[in-house]
Amino acid sequence: MLQALGSQVSLIALEDRVLEQFDPMISRVLMREMEKQSIDLHMGFEVNELSQDAPGISVHGSGRRRGSSQRDHIHG
Repeated sequence: MLQALGSQVSLIALEDRVLEQFDPMISRVLMREMEKQSIDLHMGFEVNELSQDAPGISVHGSGRRRGSSQRDHIHG
């Protein structure tokens, strides 16, 4: 809903998929729909630090599956 109102929306989760406790098909469909709405999904991401910067909030952490350090921005 916030994406439709013009906000940039990101979902950052430690789990590998949304609704991990539910049927995998439901999870895949929901994730596909979220991506169609331009919601940035960062699954399997462990947050280590949050910091304030000019465009918004920086999220620092690493992706478990990727094995490398990453930096993502959530613009406020």
